[in-house]
Amino acid sequence: LRRSRAVFYAWLTLATVVVTSVLTYVATRGADSARWKREQKSRWDARKLEALADYADAVKLVLTRSWDICGSMGLGTSVSPTSREVGGPWLRDAESARGSKFEVVQLLANPQTIEAARAWHTAVWAVSDIAMGKTTATQHDLDVLWAECFAARDAFHAAARADLRVGLSRSDQD
Repeated sequence: LRRSRAVFYAWLTLATVVVTSVLTYVATRGADSARWKREQKSRWDARKLEALADYADAVKLVLTRSWDICGSMGLGTSVSPTSREVGGPWLRDAESARGSKFEVVQLLANPQTIEAARAWHTAVWAVSDIAMGKTTATQHDLDVLWAECFAARDAFHAAARADLRVGLSRSDQD
């Protein structure tokens, strides 16, 4: 009888060790998996933030170059008016850079952010077309386009913040 009790307790101890080991393994694996997922999401969110910020800078540069050229035409209130001959190549370079930055946005951002980005650069193109002489405009026309550019910028910022989940409570992010 003593021997059978000793065997029983030995098996009970072994079973406890095995169950504890399995539970520890499962818990550790689950925690590691959750940590890995958080790290991956964080890494992509950082890349997305960088891509959206770079794109915004590129669009603003296109708008600034366009505004400076318009200023040399007597439109707008540019603090550094630049002739089309001098500013044109700068504007083309800025537009080329914007296009490259937009490609990255299309790879990383959600559809709403991509659409807002497209609307913003489309609004900026209208000012750029005036600067490059593709269309003509009055001061009033340019002021309306300028306001549309800033409204489109604000919409892009709102979409980007939603895409990045900036300003959401923790329960909204899950």
